[in-house]
Amino acid sequence: MYPAKLYLKNFLSYGEQGTEIDFTGYKILLLIGKNGAGKSSILDAILWALWGKTRSGGDNDIMHSGSSDMEVRLDFVVRDAIYRVVRKRSKKGKSFVSVLELQSLTEPITVLTDATIVQTQSRLDELVGVDYELLVNSAFLRQGQ
Repeated sequence: MYPAKLYLKNFLSYGEQGTEIDFTGYKILLLIGKNGAGKSSILDAILWALWGKTRSGGDNDIMHSGSSDMEVRLDFVVRDAIYRVVRKRSKKGKSFVSVLELQSLTEPITVLTDATIVQTQSRLDELVGVDYELLVNSAFLRQGQ
């Protein structure tokens, strides 16, 4: 699995206007920037899109300050097929609503979202072929650890 495109809206330091990052055309990337520029947020967004987890805190801690909704969309490639996962969270009164969508973008475009988030997550886990714990403990250089 490798990322192709990432879209972030109201996720950590990325605000309302939304930001899209295109990884296509690169085999190796190096993220460089000042402290607080959003480098780690890019990695956390990928984790959150794929597994609904980040390296720091829960869902309430990753929504951009003052926002009532957030969205991360990740296009990724597995065995020459491209997929899109969209994870959203919005505040409705005192509660939150979460959404997880999965699609195959290889023609014909196919919706792979199941009836529940748990079922869709299971399908996504199978597709990606690696779980959250394995990835963060083998492929991440975590700040402060």
